[in-house]
Amino acid sequence: MAISDEHIGVTDLTCADVKGPLFAIESGAPALVGMASFHALDQGAPSTTYPTIFTRVSAHQTWIQDTIASVPPAAMSVWTDLGHALPGVNGSPLLAGTGPLTAGSAGSIQLTHAASAPLSLLFASTGSTLTPFKCGTLVPSFSGLPNSPLIIATSTGSAAILWSSWPAGASGLCIYFQCVVPDTAAVCGFAISNALRAAVP
Repeated sequence: MAISDEHIGVTDLTCADVKGPLFAIESGAPALVGMASFHALDQGAPSTTYPTIFTRVSAHQTWIQDTIASVPPAAMSVWTDLGHALPGVNGSPLLAGTGPLTAGSAGSIQLTHAASAPLSLLFASTGSTLTPFKCGTLVPSFSGLPNSPLIIATSTGSAAILWSSWPAGASGLCIYFQCVVPDTAAVCGFAISNALRAAVP
């Protein structure tokens, strides 16, 4: 594979797995600038002698946006687990959704496998980014709406948000959800659930 200006070389990474993100501070905020493409191995471990090669995300921005725009909401699963969980005492907290998200339908968002904590935060946004957060990654964007986290009770290690009638007028929206749970067994003191995308048909 040829290395071109579409690639970035970074040294001294010892655990650069393929597709791992590379963040940089731009205008005072973290920005995704690269995705790990490949790295040299030294006796089966990532080499510290040769740089890990990252694909420069900006070089593919047009293709990424065109590809996302070409997928109609109806072609997406209503509920999609996007990963990015950070484990705690009970493993990775699991966030799951139920219901078709059609106007007037019932459904729920359920959190399980969380630590018993009095209160946790449920982030929800109509936008998504990969933002470093409490030693993990937060997917819902702070710039999407709504952008204030919902405080939920997780004293039993689980929680559920139920609705009996999904509102009309949300067709075509993608909403991103993720929970942050205080957890003394987790790195940095917080476990983070998988991110969950709801694609409203």
